[in-house]
Amino acid sequence: MLELSNAGDAKRRNKAQRFFMGIRPMVLKRLTVTVLVMMLLGSVLVKEAAAAGQIITYGPGKQLAIDKDREGWQAIAEGQAYTLRVDAQGAITFLKNGRAVANGKLRGSTVKLSAAGSSYGQLKLKADKIKIALTDDGFYGWTLKYKTEKIKVLKDKKKVGKIAFYSNTGKLKAKNVKNQEVAVLTGAGRLSGILAPFLMGNEVNLDRRVCLVLVLSALNR
Repeated sequence: MLELSNAGDAKRRNKAQRFFMGIRPMVLKRLTVTVLVMMLLGSVLVKEAAAAGQIITYGPGKQLAIDKDREGWQAIAEGQAYTLRVDAQGAITFLKNGRAVANGKLRGSTVKLSAAGSSYGQLKLKADKIKIALTDDGFYGWTLKYKTEKIKVLKDKKKVGKIAFYSNTGKLKAKNVKNQEVAVLTGAGRLSGILAPFLMGNEVNLDRRVCLVLVLSALNR
């Protein structure tokens, strides 16, 4: 009886070994796929994290850092913190150091911003251009003309500069008519008009410049 029992145990052990040997390749295959998927997702997350924050270099050693979180678009420049919030109804709030500076609305193809009863900026959106008004009379003195490889920036129909994306370096650069670099965004990834406010000179102060940068970022233009 003891020998029969031992023989039965040996038979069961052999059967169990064959079973586990059979499923081992399946388990290893699934584990390999899982590891590869996790590695791929990790790579994507790392790339997204790296691209989440962008830095614009302008002026003599100045920088504007841009990021996006649940609160909206965030920016830090010259020691000031800014936020641009856009809700589902298109209502816009622009804050500086936590306090509202301007409010506005996105209606159709027009963005209107106001502060203390005065115009803070208006944008009229078209497929190949954006017109920007910075005065209370609503005159669209600034124009961004979008081309395949560059964006022309005009003031009263006169070219004041351009924005170009350089695919070999991944940089977005704004240059004036003298071909001098006014602002540079490293790791931009594509052509964008967010550097246009740096070509507007003294017509916009730091607050309005940052506001326009964040609005253009939010509009993905």
